[in-house]
Amino acid sequence: MIQYAKYIKTNADWLPSIPSHWKEQRVKAIFNLRNERSYRSLSDVNLISLYSRVGVIQHSDIEHTTGNRASNADGYKIVHKGDIIVNILLCWMGAIGMSTYDGVTSPAYDVYLPKSGVNSQYYHYLFRTPSFSQQCFRSGKGIMAMRWRTYSPQFCDIAVPVPPRIEQDQIVRFLDWKVSEINRLINIKRSEIHRLFQIVQQLITNEMQGEKIWLKRLLLSPLQYGANSSGTILTEGLPRYIRITDIDSNGNLKMHGAKSIELQDAKQYILEDGDILLARSGSVGKSLLYKKSYGFCAYAGYLIRARLNKKMILPEYFLYFTRSSEFEQWKDSVFIQTTIQNISADRYGRLPVPVPDIETQKRIVAKLDVVTEKIKTEIKILEKEIATLQEYKTRLISDVVTGQIDVRNIEVPEYEFVDEDNDFEADNDEELEKVEEQED
Repeated sequence: MIQYAKYIKTNADWLPSIPSHWKEQRVKAIFNLRNERSYRSLSDVNLISLYSRVGVIQHSDIEHTTGNRASNADGYKIVHKGDIIVNILLCWMGAIGMSTYDGVTSPAYDVYLPKSGVNSQYYHYLFRTPSFSQQCFRSGKGIMAMRWRTYSPQFCDIAVPVPPRIEQDQIVRFLDWKVSEINRLINIKRSEIHRLFQIVQQLITNEMQGEKIWLKRLLLSPLQYGANSSGTILTEGLPRYIRITDIDSNGNLKMHGAKSIELQDAKQYILEDGDILLARSGSVGKSLLYKKSYGFCAYAGYLIRARLNKKMILPEYFLYFTRSSEFEQWKDSVFIQTTIQNISADRYGRLPVPVPDIETQKRIVAKLDVVTEKIKTEIKILEKEIATLQEYKTRLISDVVTGQIDVRNIEVPEYEFVDEDNDFEADNDEELEKVEEQED
């Protein structure tokens, strides 16, 4: 990879320099705000949403939604192929994307029509870079991060690079090719992780035995929803605030991105050793066994706390049960009944759990700890490799769209484009978390 021969300084803090033949212009110089409205019924429109990781997606392509889908589309904004959609609440987290569909989207989003000579896909790449996201935050306003908004006047005033159109096209061709190569590697590793998860699931399922008892009969106290409060900066002396996004795919508590909750908001939601947290929306069924080693913690509203009667069932045994195919089949049956990915405390209470005697539970847990440990280690290695590839992809895109790498003379071979198999549930968890905090 080589750089351009000559660079010039810009007036934008987030973009120190650009190739000398590029222009620097405000967003409003290259995009017009589209404010066309639809008043057709929901059944007659193509509903489009925007997510930080996944980008723009049709609801028809989502197997399940969170249940927040509108009942009608009156006043929804019309979107055309090539338009840029901006979430004014979350654009500073990368919630910007180009639509490849015609349809309608929420009035809470801004929709931008590219002017003549603009390749929207180039700006799709540019607008989703970390440095541009930071500029969206700096241009926005609000009383705290989770209530931050970047309105259209501020967004339109951000300075961006404008390469010649022929160069925008070449950058898009190059990035589509390289991104596709990286996505292919990521997908291979994700497929291997899925295979390993299936092995673990089968090992667990084979050990589940005993009389089926409803979960609500195995509790010391009723199932309880979490706090509907905003997280704050992690602060010594305040409880850590556990949200769906804090639980990884292996059911462990993530150490990065932690937040606190104010004491007065946390009082009813303080966790005790052995409590189980169950996701009720988003990644429904995702579970965490709280350990006192995690420290002083409370939990958020899209989680449900199960405080088990340890004389009847061990928390470790129940946690393994939530990794079994029997539990997955139960979840699927609930979704069929409800049509959305949302399981209430009442429904969780009627979850049938196979419960052998305590000594048998101890033996099952000990056996599963041993037989699944190696596989879990392999999964962690693959997840780290995926994270490294994603970091490389992000850096490559950023360097190319800002002109730090010259790709004009690189010949792009014939290839079949491959999308990354995005974890929609993880992205959905973040959206739910922000909705919850905005509603507080």
